[in-house]
Amino acid sequence: MVSFPAIKSTADKIINTRIAQVSLQTGATEYEERVSYVYNNASQTVGAGYALLSAGIVGGPAGFAVAGIALAATVVNKVVEISQKQRMLQLQQSMETYRLIWRVCVRAFQGAAQRTSKEKSNGN
Repeated sequence: MVSFPAIKSTADKIINTRIAQVSLQTGATEYEERVSYVYNNASQTVGAGYALLSAGIVGGPAGFAVAGIALAATVVNKVVEISQKQRMLQLQQSMETYRLIWRVCVRAFQGAAQRTSKEKSNGN
């Protein structure tokens, strides 16, 4: 149990380096972000489990109770974080949709204006 933090730290460094190479090797930055997000959440879960186990071993039932309360607070915090991130992604997606619609409208307007000016110049 004493060496767990050192092992976890080394594993985190190795795995994060591999994750960082995803976009370099494939060009898929969005996939890299998703893999990184999932790994970070999994890593935090493992860390929380270790803390709960350690508190139980050191503090007995009272240690488990305190760690359980801390774990519950962490879960609530993570749910709020995920909800906020989901809202931000939805907002970004909506903004991108509006930008695309705007570009299409501008191009259509520019095309119509060019056709009208050509028609006027050919008609005069």
